[in-house]
Amino acid sequence: MKRSILTSLAILLAVPMAQAMPMEMPMQGVLRDNAGAPVASDTFEMTFAIYETAEAQDAIWTESRDVTVQGGQFRLNLGTVTPIDPLLFAASGALWLGVTVESEPELPRRPLGTTPY
Repeated sequence: MKRSILTSLAILLAVPMAQAMPMEMPMQGVLRDNAGAPVASDTFEMTFAIYETAEAQDAIWTESRDVTVQGGQFRLNLGTVTPIDPLLFAASGALWLGVTVESEPELPRRPLGTTPY
């Protein structure tokens, strides 16, 4: 009897924990100028977009942010402004990330990898 109660309790606790998993994606990078040197410390408007393929025309998710860059480096969590739907990852194969800084053309897209929660 105790074993079935504990199993039921564990299942009930697992459901809220799975629903509470944050759908934010940590992002860090280095922003460089055209000469390859890290940019000065400043704030830049950056747009992050996820695509289903490296050549896709339309993004399946986007988020624009004012990003603080210090010594060329930046760090943020994507999904805090525009939530990331978990089904986006379940329904797609490989995904690609595109980044646009200010009004410049989008930087070359990078494949997204996986990171354990």
